[in-house]
Amino acid sequence: MTRRIVLIWTVSIMASAAMVLSAMPRWRSAHEQASATSERMQDIARHVEALHALPEADAQAPISDRLLANRIASVVARAGLASGTIISVSPESERVLKTVGTTQALQRRATLTLQAPSLRDLGRFLSLWRDEEPRWVITAIDLKPQRSDAARGGDLPVLAVLTMTVHDARESEIKR
Repeated sequence: MTRRIVLIWTVSIMASAAMVLSAMPRWRSAHEQASATSERMQDIARHVEALHALPEADAQAPISDRLLANRIASVVARAGLASGTIISVSPESERVLKTVGTTQALQRRATLTLQAPSLRDLGRFLSLWRDEEPRWVITAIDLKPQRSDAARGGDLPVLAVLTMTVHDARESEIKR
């Protein structure tokens, strides 16, 4: 080979090596970004699978006040408590917590006041409520003892004010 051909090949190899080396940081950055995106997609896929595994909601529409009162009465009856145990049910209207795209995150609260014969009876109601209505989460309990001559030597009756909350997501109607 002539000296000129060797020089051309040497310059070509050095130029190629310089181009490859200059592209390495960008390649490394793109590779890390692709790996992070792949991990995020796998995480999202796991979340979607978990959501599909959840039981379907009874209705996509918000629960009506009457239906909520009926469900509470049903659980009270299954707990072995008298229907007069329910003093009041005060559902609030649902409110939008956040909107992402066309999906709205909703919250609905209700306050339930029970005159429970004892803490044991209240506990039985709460246990059944958690089993029967897992979407409605008891977020606060305010207990007030009720003085009674009949309670001497037995369990003290209590007035229980329960605050329950349900969270939901639904597609919003786009108004134009």
